[in-house]
Amino acid sequence: MRAPWLAAALVAVLGCAATPPLSMDRDVPLDGWHVVESRHASIVSAAGERRTLELVAQLERLIGVLDAVGSIRRFESRVPATIYLFPDATAYSYFRPEGALGHFSESNRGFFILMGPDTETRSVLFHEYVHLLMRNQGAFEYPVWYEEGLAELLETTSFREHLVSLGTAPRNARRDASRLCDAAAGSGSRGEEL
Repeated sequence: MRAPWLAAALVAVLGCAATPPLSMDRDVPLDGWHVVESRHASIVSAAGERRTLELVAQLERLIGVLDAVGSIRRFESRVPATIYLFPDATAYSYFRPEGALGHFSESNRGFFILMGPDTETRSVLFHEYVHLLMRNQGAFEYPVWYEEGLAELLETTSFREHLVSLGTAPRNARRDASRLCDAAAGSGSRGEEL
């Protein structure tokens, strides 16, 4: 089955040259996809405009909280940051590492977060965005266990009216503890996935 958006998404995600490959359709339909520009990232989404705007607002609120508590020094991305929110599991399956709900990737062309339409989209977005923030800090490279631990902690951030909750127990705490132990033992990779 041919996915009409696949060629365009591959070009965008992998940062290929501006000239499309010979096998790519020149008029790739992107019906249902839209781009939302926030202060900190471009969000390319097929999740619906309302849902996308809600996620952008929550992401900006998380960044505001982190700025207020002083845990991150640099919020302005040193390279472009793009978040792709796929419309369904099949579309996302072309790009995701096996079993991952979200994936953070970086290259000299930018930071990329790829996510499926999971029910925990906000948590996945927060988790992967923390990886982006940690890698955006400059030449210093945090240990994998620290970066993954902070991402796990901050993915649980929630908002209710004027209240913010940080660091509640994650849904999969046992699985997460096992992954953190693996990362501490040095078996974690720099291509992070939730």
